[in-house]
Amino acid sequence: MWLVVVLLLGAAVWPARAGLRCRAARGALRRAERSAAGREPDLEPYELAVLAKNVPELFMARMYADGRLVASRSGDVTITRANETTGGSGAPGEGDFETAVVRALGSRSTWGFRLLAWTVAQGPGSRALLERLVAMGLLEDEVLRRRAEKACLRMAWASATIAPVGLVALVWTLARNEDWRVPVVSFTVLLAAALGVRVASLPGWRYATGTGARLLAEARADDRWKHGTAAVAAHGLAALPEDHDLRICREGDDRRTAALLREERSRAPAPPPARDGGVGACGMGCGGGCGGGV
Repeated sequence: MWLVVVLLLGAAVWPARAGLRCRAARGALRRAERSAAGREPDLEPYELAVLAKNVPELFMARMYADGRLVASRSGDVTITRANETTGGSGAPGEGDFETAVVRALGSRSTWGFRLLAWTVAQGPGSRALLERLVAMGLLEDEVLRRRAEKACLRMAWASATIAPVGLVALVWTLARNEDWRVPVVSFTVLLAAALGVRVASLPGWRYATGTGARLLAEARADDRWKHGTAAVAAHGLAALPEDHDLRICREGDDRRTAALLREERSRAPAPPPARDGGVGACGMGCGGGCGGGV
């Protein structure tokens, strides 16, 4: 009987070790958020836009307000270069972000609205803003989150080893006519503990930390972020009037994309005709063809 107990306890060593690693990875993920607790950073417009996922919209709205971007009803936006090196309005350094984005776009000046928004969101300037908010404890670190998820996944595989060990222990006990309740109870307790630790350690997916989400909610309720171009940082283009050029431009780009998709579908080749007894374009087996007689 002692051999069975030792076997089950030995099987619990690997899940326990994996659980500790999972807990450590999750602790590293939450460390930045804990360091930000109690602090009230005064967010700049672009930092707030990162929390609200509105960086491209704010970029275009500010460029448009400064006369550096022209939006057409067809869905194209054109960036002018006449005052590329000016600082733009707002907090210090924000004009530098806009200038850096314009330079990173290269010589191309006309873009589709959605393509420009995607390019700005994926650019180095936006990534630098993300890293800044991660360091401030307002956004989760994607690298640490993936590391914690992998650690918890390893723990799940480690926990799965308890089941075959428990089965072997039960068979061993029955073969020796010993008390079968010992391996069953031990296996149940160990498996429940392993699963409980895994569920408690698994990091849920979050974009903003608790502090970041709270600051975003407070900013959206603050009158400072409800009017003018600054409102785009917290609310996106929905903060602008319905007849604003940028909103009309976005709708035009969406209509153009939808029209192109419809055109591509219309050009798609027709399905081949069904063979004997097959299912044709009419959706049922016609034997002699969908349009023929008996």
